[in-house]
Amino acid sequence: MSNEIIFSEQIFDNVFERKVLFEKYDPYLGYILLTDFENWIYPNVNLDLLNEAINKTKEINQIFGEFGQPDSYVISMANVSHLISDVFLLGSKVYGKVTFLDTLQGRILKELSKNKFEITFSIRATGVVTHENITEIQEIIAWDAKTI
Repeated sequence: MSNEIIFSEQIFDNVFERKVLFEKYDPYLGYILLTDFENWIYPNVNLDLLNEAINKTKEINQIFGEFGQPDSYVISMANVSHLISDVFLLGSKVYGKVTFLDTLQGRILKELSKNKFEITFSIRATGVVTHENITEIQEIIAWDAKTI
């Protein structure tokens, strides 16, 4: 996700609502931009496979996220801070809803957002980059939160 994206934020109870401020009206109020694969660090994301991975997450309708940038495919329940739900793909952008959890990391993340720290989300997933330089995401593990 690009650092140049501008956000407006509101917190209602434990639900973190953030919308991207586009030049025109954004009909997706209440949804946040999780990842913009057009500006992603890996090349040429296969959006069809990404959409399949997103649809798999809809079966459980929520994905845990950790605060920080873990380097493991295992979710550490000690660092879980939020849930991601209602995820969908629009073009090369992935949107979803974030709910803060009443955990130590969730409370820290919520307080940081209340105090106007910019929070970004990064996908943690399994997949491969093919010989043709196409990124194929196979399974979404988490969307983790971090501050800039």
